[in-house]
Amino acid sequence: DRIFYTELYSEFEGVLNLTFGIDNYNYLHGVLKKYYPFEYEYSKDYLLKNGASGSSADTISDRIYDYICEIGHPVTKKELMQQFPGFSNVMIITPFVNDKRLLQWEYNCYSCSGILDIEQTDINTLKIILSGVLNENNGYSSDAMLYKRAKVECPAFLTKNNMTSCMNLYYVASMLFDELFDFRRPHIGVRGRFESFSSKEVVLHMM
Repeated sequence: DRIFYTELYSEFEGVLNLTFGIDNYNYLHGVLKKYYPFEYEYSKDYLLKNGASGSSADTISDRIYDYICEIGHPVTKKELMQQFPGFSNVMIITPFVNDKRLLQWEYNCYSCSGILDIEQTDINTLKIILSGVLNENNGYSSDAMLYKRAKVECPAFLTKNNMTSCMNLYYVASMLFDELFDFRRPHIGVRGRFESFSSKEVVLHMM
């Protein structure tokens, strides 16, 4: 129901440019609005099918989430750029900041909650493990410290979700507990304990 001018122009760039001289997506927006004034509802960045509402139409986040669920495994930013031609880097990355269903997995690799197998017992166990590490270190944990403990105390949870690095677990923990603890990779802290999570602040705290 929602189509962005950037992806529409990217899909038909060759014929639009050579045949009609339409050489950018803003120009395409104007042409569409002139020749099809009643068929679509026009916004700054996208058009909506007549009768569709902006609140009900799929967002970029929805489309990325559905795509990762369909693929069934984490995807690279390059794969996302190929799947959604015309989308800028900001359009691809912003949903992973604003939508809790979407999360980073590795460097330039992304996942979503829909392909993770996380039960409430897993959440409770991971919370206990993280709280234990924080208590032992006066309110601080690194991603490596959490992963080391989790490998011992909940290996099945890591295995069933293919978490093979501390980075994987860090982003999952951040997704689950961002309202309980402070996260700035690779650091995790009790809420409000650290002002900036700078290297100097963390080292002095550990000393």
